[in-house]
Amino acid sequence: GKTSELKVFTQADVDKMVKEENRAIVIFEGKVFDATHFKSTHPGGPKYIDDNIGKDISQIFYDNDHSKIALRLLNETKIGTLATNDNGAADAKKTKKETRLKEIEDEAWRELIDPAEGTIYQVMTKLDKEQYMKFVNDPKHLTRPGDVHNMFKNPYLDFFSRTPWYHIGMFWTPVVLYKLWQGTQEASLSAVVLYFIFGMFNWTFLEYALHRFIFHMETYIPDNRYFRTLHFIFHGVHHSFPMDKDRLVFPIALAVPLYFLLFYLYSLVYPQAIMNTLMGGLVCAYMLYDMGHYYLHHAQPLQVVEYRKKYHMYHHYKDP
Repeated sequence: GKTSELKVFTQADVDKMVKEENRAIVIFEGKVFDATHFKSTHPGGPKYIDDNIGKDISQIFYDNDHSKIALRLLNETKIGTLATNDNGAADAKKTKKETRLKEIEDEAWRELIDPAEGTIYQVMTKLDKEQYMKFVNDPKHLTRPGDVHNMFKNPYLDFFSRTPWYHIGMFWTPVVLYKLWQGTQEASLSAVVLYFIFGMFNWTFLEYALHRFIFHMETYIPDNRYFRTLHFIFHGVHHSFPMDKDRLVFPIALAVPLYFLLFYLYSLVYPQAIMNTLMGGLVCAYMLYDMGHYYLHHAQPLQVVEYRKKYHMYHHYKDP
């Protein structure tokens, strides 16, 4: 809402919310924000918010070179303004001259693309190559009231574009187990274990090649709207809307035909006797990768993998 509609908080109010209600309240440019629910998805990890609860973060925010998406995310958690006679107002004035909050008001991409009206068709018909590159390399978070992202305008088609993360495990785990069972009919247990591990390594190489040379082929993608649309469906959508939970893991409707294509291609290279176990290992590694990817985006990671979250978020927000 507008500043005039926001509640005014004193520093004492902020301190009370922090200490008595255990909320992650921060102050930025004279505004008050509740980051309690945002902490776990903060690209830099929750620690940086925890260390500054109840404080003015204006200077540290700018010192750490945050992106436009950070401004959008911050703006979404706004709950009010800080009373001007309180501490924090002085810090707000210091940074006011270099404020970047206006950037979130000027989301020029919305003039071309309405996220509720089917982004696939709009990408295909409205964006040239230069506009598309700019669109996918500017991570967007839908923060306006009523914002929704539909890849298809048709609700029945759009349903199949949405894949909750747990569907990956539910759908592919039986496939992996069946492939392992088939493998035990074709080879010894020790051979099955080796072929399975080999299949997992095959996924690692396949994922690297796909991500490096296909998903991020923006610079040499053909100037063709159908190529751009395919790129958007397979990976561009995730970089355009990295916080979209329904478009993070790979859609099963696309994965099934790809599975059969890969089975055929690998069978041209590897002996038929190891194919079932190899594909079981490949699919298992894919499952772990895709659900791990979701975990990095939307969970508060264990300390041992927190560095992976930071590294991955850098990929999205600083080096898209």
